[in-house]
Amino acid sequence: MSETQLHPGLLEVSRRLCNLLLSKRLTETEALHMSSGIKGLSDVWLVFWDDLNALASQDLPETDCRPAGTEVFTFLSDRSMPRNFNLALGYLHRLWEYAERLEAKYRLCEGAA
Repeated sequence: MSETQLHPGLLEVSRRLCNLLLSKRLTETEALHMSSGIKGLSDVWLVFWDDLNALASQDLPETDCRPAGTEVFTFLSDRSMPRNFNLALGYLHRLWEYAERLEAKYRLCEGAA
């Protein structure tokens, strides 16, 4: 049986979002965005499991897009839309960058709670 693992980049984004949420320094809106981001990460993990595992030994590839979660998962409500891993990667980068901005805003070192 193979060992279950998450892509390290996904784990890092998740850890940073959770630490920000637990810091209790966020505004209500920021906290809602963090909660939505954490849920979005679990959705990316479930839907793009094979794609992420194929990249497990690499950094997450850079993309030119930074879509919202609703754009990433459009194919769930509109079956004519393709499942797009590039959008998922862009969404992960979007969450990463949002975490960086909030860490800087609240002067939290990376991962501090």
